[in-house]
Amino acid sequence: MSKELPKPTTVEDLTEWVKCNDKVLPVGNRTKAPLTRDPDCSLVSLSDLSGMIEYEPSEFTFTAWAGSRVSEIEGELNQRGQYLPFDPVLLHAGATLGGTIASGLSGPGRFRFGGVRDFLIGIQWLDGQGRLIRGGGKVVKNAAGFDFPKFMVGSLGRYGILVEVTFKVFPKPMGTLTWGVPFSDHAAAMNAIADIASSRLEVDALDYRPDRCQLAIRLAGPSEVLPDLLGELRDRYPDGQRWDESEAHAYWNAVKEFQWSDFKKPTMVKVPMNLSSFLKLEGELLDNAACRVHLSVGGNIAWVAVDHASDLDWLSDLLLAQGLSGLVVSSGLAGSSDLGRDEVVSDQDGHLGVSSGVVEQWRIGHWPRSQMQQAVKAAMDPLSKFPGV
Repeated sequence: MSKELPKPTTVEDLTEWVKCNDKVLPVGNRTKAPLTRDPDCSLVSLSDLSGMIEYEPSEFTFTAWAGSRVSEIEGELNQRGQYLPFDPVLLHAGATLGGTIASGLSGPGRFRFGGVRDFLIGIQWLDGQGRLIRGGGKVVKNAAGFDFPKFMVGSLGRYGILVEVTFKVFPKPMGTLTWGVPFSDHAAAMNAIADIASSRLEVDALDYRPDRCQLAIRLAGPSEVLPDLLGELRDRYPDGQRWDESEAHAYWNAVKEFQWSDFKKPTMVKVPMNLSSFLKLEGELLDNAACRVHLSVGGNIAWVAVDHASDLDWLSDLLLAQGLSGLVVSSGLAGSSDLGRDEVVSDQDGHLGVSSGVVEQWRIGHWPRSQMQQAVKAAMDPLSKFPGV
């Protein structure tokens, strides 16, 4: 049985809890389990600190508690015809705003509009000394001081506990469509991705499934404009076809929910790369039956699914040889009730493992150490209350 985590319902309760524990790590609904395992830290869940605090539809901004489920926030935005264009991942699994920021994960929509860091404009966080600190603001045009909001994106809870967050949002597009294009080989597909990315089309999302040699091009905008854009896609890639609404929805939802591989419980790894890097690796990646790959964000992100955590050593060696890093973000375990049941071990570099082999590590490949990062860590967390970086 997993130990039930403390869930403070007020900032005051959270502050007292932090002061009473030597090492702490915040979590949300633990949809990204590998990132929330640390044997030296006491975990605290912010899932009960949730809900909208302020919402100004006319200003296209909202402020919410960090423990808010992204799906619930998206539901409120949708009622006003607004949305978060970066396609937050793991919505249906229960991802929270704080976890989305801390992990720095964005979906296919990042291709056109940017990722989570481009929409986060303000934060309030709790430091290791129990002090509440604000960074950024609640208006879009705010350039005062150090940009703490962007700094916290991808921080993995290593600098403080996000309590309150402010995002800017966009009007939801009136229509979308997806054009699927088959290719005879990966090199031709990579050339097409580069061509589309530099074209005037301004596509909404651009993803590639190597196992199918299939490129998915998503357009979004006013309904009266989409037919003209679709016509240009037809001229460029006449072998393609328009997917019906249900097919397109299923495809993009599977990408965002990490459900596109045929593995029962895949371990999912985020690998930043480029088109040439993929071509160097595609032979080894695609020849391994225990591995599946999905290129997203115009080939700038590879989601690599492996059938079991034991396959991570192989993947780590492959990435290391190319100087690439991998972040293990999902272990295929659904729900917090399945978590925390294993004996966890770690080494000094932050690589985590569990005795059952469910999750062996969360950083694989090449991760250079940054003296600047260490210096900032020392300044922001002098008591070393949070895990190291």
